[in-house]
Amino acid sequence: MGLLYVFQERCRGRWSVMPWSPRRHPWPPEERGPSSTRRPPRTNMIWNTPNWPLLLLLLAYVRGFESGMEKRMGPVFISEPPSQVDFLNTTGASVDCLAYGNPSPRVRWRLRDGSLADNIPGLRQILPNGTLVLWPFRPEHYRQDVHADVYRCEAANVVGTVLSRDVHVRGDDDLLPPSTTERLLSLDGV
Repeated sequence: MGLLYVFQERCRGRWSVMPWSPRRHPWPPEERGPSSTRRPPRTNMIWNTPNWPLLLLLLAYVRGFESGMEKRMGPVFISEPPSQVDFLNTTGASVDCLAYGNPSPRVRWRLRDGSLADNIPGLRQILPNGTLVLWPFRPEHYRQDVHADVYRCEAANVVGTVLSRDVHVRGDDDLLPPSTTERLLSLDGV
């Protein structure tokens, strides 16, 4: 279907729709008035080409027609994880990593060697919102590559990628956190 344009017929007060043509006038010559009032045809002008609507759209785009659209933005951390996470095997831990960008960034966790941290049922899970969950575990299920490792949060979209600082994770099977144990031993004089 070709382009259509709407015009109001002169002296009749009604609206009409007709196929668009660069050289077609909206009303017949007898209704246009005397030829002396007509302008001479434009020559070598952009308006005499059949592609002038496309050229206008291109010009509008180049001049900032898209200014109402949101601009793309690389990821930025809203909540960067802490550098040290200590937890007990009875409690487990969760480490948040929140990032913003346009388009929305994908949040993943990387290990010390740069490989992606994947889910290990019952021990480690990465939630869709980017939170790293280290589940409570029994002492015999302790794994050094899960419970005593270095993690980094990665947020990426088509614009770019950002990495968090190193997150040193340490899970312990003691009943008290190491800092409390050290304080109690120092009080006893040991």
